[in-house]
Amino acid sequence: MKLCSQVKNGLTAIVVVWMMAGCRTGEPKIAAEDHYLFKNISKNAAYVGSKVCRSCHSDIYETFMQTGMGRSLYEPFETNTVENYEHGNIIYDRKSNFYYRMYEENGKYFQEEFRKNAAGNKIYSRTKEVKYVVGSGNSVRSYITENNGLVYQMPVSWYTKKKIWDLSPGYHRHNQRFSRVIVQECIGCHNAYVDFVKGSVNRYRLPFPEGIGCERCHGPGELHAAKHLKNSKTIKTGKLDSTIVNPARLNRDENLDVCYQCHLQGEMFVAKRDKDEFDFRPGTRLKTIRSVMVNTQADSGFTIASHPERLRLSTCFKKSAMTCTTCHDPHISVYQTQRSSFNQKCQTCHSADKIKVTLNHTAESNCVSCHMKQGGTSNIPHVNFTDHWIQRRIPKNVREYVPEEMATARSDDSTMVELEDFFEEDSTQLELRLGISYYKIFYNKKRFPNYLKRAINHLEKAVMKDSLSVDAHAYLGMALHASARFDDALKEFAAVTRLDSTFPKIHYWTGFALLAKQKYEPALLYFQKAMANNPSDAVTLLNIANCYHFLRRYDQAKQYYLQSINADSNYTDAYINLALNYFAADKPNEAETAYFQALQIDPDLYDAYFGLGNIRFARNDFKGAVGFYENALAVDPQSVPALANLGYVYLNGGDIPKARNYLLKALSLNPSDVRIRQLLAETKQSPIKK
Repeated sequence: MKLCSQVKNGLTAIVVVWMMAGCRTGEPKIAAEDHYLFKNISKNAAYVGSKVCRSCHSDIYETFMQTGMGRSLYEPFETNTVENYEHGNIIYDRKSNFYYRMYEENGKYFQEEFRKNAAGNKIYSRTKEVKYVVGSGNSVRSYITENNGLVYQMPVSWYTKKKIWDLSPGYHRHNQRFSRVIVQECIGCHNAYVDFVKGSVNRYRLPFPEGIGCERCHGPGELHAAKHLKNSKTIKTGKLDSTIVNPARLNRDENLDVCYQCHLQGEMFVAKRDKDEFDFRPGTRLKTIRSVMVNTQADSGFTIASHPERLRLSTCFKKSAMTCTTCHDPHISVYQTQRSSFNQKCQTCHSADKIKVTLNHTAESNCVSCHMKQGGTSNIPHVNFTDHWIQRRIPKNVREYVPEEMATARSDDSTMVELEDFFEEDSTQLELRLGISYYKIFYNKKRFPNYLKRAINHLEKAVMKDSLSVDAHAYLGMALHASARFDDALKEFAAVTRLDSTFPKIHYWTGFALLAKQKYEPALLYFQKAMANNPSDAVTLLNIANCYHFLRRYDQAKQYYLQSINADSNYTDAYINLALNYFAADKPNEAETAYFQALQIDPDLYDAYFGLGNIRFARNDFKGAVGFYENALAVDPQSVPALANLGYVYLNGGDIPKARNYLLKALSLNPSDVRIRQLLAETKQSPIKK
């Protein structure tokens, strides 16, 4: 929250940490749960890491490590570099007016963001080091940087097919620069399970494991390793081994769910009550862990992770028992698999002898090229993927998918999606999950008001159906808060507290609503309770400081603003509010320093320029004030305060024409502002300074 504007929403993802344990000595005594064949689906079974698997399955391990999954995340080194860091390594984002330069120096890799003036001179620069590479390099390589355990995506990616640098996916629409948080649900499908700090948004205990491993598809390996490492004679090929999941022995739905856990992205997924989004274990059903909401329009778009939705449109899928592994061997890279291998899979059902007479097919015909469209996706630029909607005839006029962010079509309430549950569950909880999904889309993806209205509508129905549903009350409260209905939000948060006072972040949300209502003392108490669960959360620390500031306890506010900055040194709101706090405490020099620190992180901060203008004006440095107010207007040309202050500065300096010009612009934007009218009246009475 910035003190000079509306309270900033500090929503964080509600996630639960998945702790990875090491292999214990001996063979743990864990029974298989319920009707399941495999013992390692138990939550008591621990992960051991792929290198333990390698000791017995070296051939499979080596080929798997060449797949996209095996190479999904790693530290950058010269040996795994495919990018060109010397030529074509500077790109320009015209929309944000930032340049980016990617370079290598002393074995480390960096992205520099900079801006130039009209003369071509560099006037701003900020550089971040690449901590990890995300992506096998088959199509895209994106990059991760980190700050005190906080993990962020970097603004530029390498697109392998075209061998070019360009803005990362999503950045053409909104360049988030170095601030796009990488939440657990994102990193969880691009890597092995990570050590996430519970209650945070994007804080992890580093280093990360590198790459998706064997246990993502086979489940925890502790039982299997303990059994067979002691005695290799226990291995019996072809026999069921209940200590490790073999997807080939699962029924069709369970087998598909192994792939769906990452490749079924949908528009949004929602964890079931008391389930973490990554509680899924191979051999169980994914729908018991989370609901996956997809677009009701079947052919709504082809994304990089929409294979399950597209495949289920296929007659082949509907009229057979095929699964993903019917065509794909997950242990071997698709790029190392001959096209003839896929054609042979097709011919197990569609033999050339049966169809060659009428359709002129041969055993050598390329089934994929005619029946599975190749092309771009609707969410990632510069890639070529295979559409898994197998069609008898691909229409000649079929549209080419281009990323929404790069399309010229409108993007507003009229382009909203209607959601349905992929698993088609007939559940009393459907209203709740739809409500949560629409709220998450509104908050995390598209701030269309109708998404919020839909969320509230579904969540109100969910509360009516089940007044004891903690999730329904909590998310309804969040949606009401986003609608500025703070009293109604507080009622829902109170219901959550009565039902389950341990619900994640309920103290934070209660404090946030009270702060919006300017009830600073009670808000402070709730924020302090929230700190007990996550003492290093920069947003909560900021709001504690805000409460102290509004209570005019400036020294205490300063301490918490500094703690917020210490928790996240890139948090510009903390610098801005610290500056305002210093200014209120009559410490303009310290305020000026804080504003400049914020501008080193983001050169487009209106609040920093406006605040610096106020400081210069208070010092009677009118020329300096004008410069900063004009910088503020460059960021926000419709700013009434900046226009009015410029008018006031020129009025004090006797430049009446300029004063009237700025004051008239301000008045046109806010005709009811009495103070602006008074200043305009003064311009008619003041002499023109010569």
